[in-house]
Amino acid sequence: MTVNPNNRELYNDTFAKIIEYLKKHQSLDIVEADLFVGISSRKDDRAVDVLVNSVTYLDDESFRIDYSEPVRSRREQFARDGIAEVEADPDRVPDRTGSVVIRPYSDTTNWFATPRDLIELLNVLKFTVGACKDEPVPFSEQSARPMWLMPYRDMIETERRAMWFEKYHVVYIQRIVELLKTRGTFDLSGLDLVVYMSDRNMCAIMSDHKLNIEEEFYLVRVDRISYRDERSFLLEGGPYSAVVDSGDRMCVRLMLLDIMRLSWMLEYIARADKNESERSLDAEAFEIDCLLKHESLRREALNDIIDIGMRVDRRHAALGRQSAENANER
Repeated sequence: MTVNPNNRELYNDTFAKIIEYLKKHQSLDIVEADLFVGISSRKDDRAVDVLVNSVTYLDDESFRIDYSEPVRSRREQFARDGIAEVEADPDRVPDRTGSVVIRPYSDTTNWFATPRDLIELLNVLKFTVGACKDEPVPFSEQSARPMWLMPYRDMIETERRAMWFEKYHVVYIQRIVELLKTRGTFDLSGLDLVVYMSDRNMCAIMSDHKLNIEEEFYLVRVDRISYRDERSFLLEGGPYSAVVDSGDRMCVRLMLLDIMRLSWMLEYIARADKNESERSLDAEAFEIDCLLKHESLRREALNDIIDIGMRVDRRHAALGRQSAENANER
């Protein structure tokens, strides 16, 4: 399967939202966004990068992506130059264009966009429509993609380094547990934090040298984090859930970097609720340095922390405005 079966619901939900935008606008030119999208077929497990020129509505069950071929793919640029995804060179091959029709996930669908890139395509369409109308994108319409297009070997290397340092899983899981102790649960459904999840634990995954990460991991948009006991919490997202225990790595099904992101998000929320200022990123930057060998990944991680803070601030401001409006109505 070119798309993990567990991603079917997220894939089709994102597809339906894209169709909603395209039905109103028929065709949107997004060439200036320099958006990379990975396209794969059922006959080939590899996703090939293309640079999107425009997206066109065909019917309620399909849309067309018109694209140019990039001079170099994102993975090639990462492997050779250590370039962060946001810095990837979007040069196009002259006169090398094509198109592909994207349909909902089914057992007969041939062409797929990678789920992560489909989310990013939705984001670009939202911002494009907002810019055309000279309107800000409503907070409720924000969608967040997973952190980066991280090659499998680097994801696993990060996990191995975390185990060498030993403390990281314990520290960040305990940080989440402490934040949950007094609150019990955090509702994250309006923040669209997307994480990688696997049906196997990370210890088993790290010992599997033939693993294809795109088949093993699927994307989950986190809805809720709840206190479970002194050393563990429950993560819920759509139909999926996972217990994360600081004392038992054999049950951990999330990447450490996603656990760190959850910790940062909960801390941002707790500080916003108390009207406290943001904590310095110095400590996080040091810990990211310890875990990530690639400077590009470090920049991506720090950018993601900043983005998490901005999303929390936007939701906090939106809730404040809603509370004020409700008070005025009374």
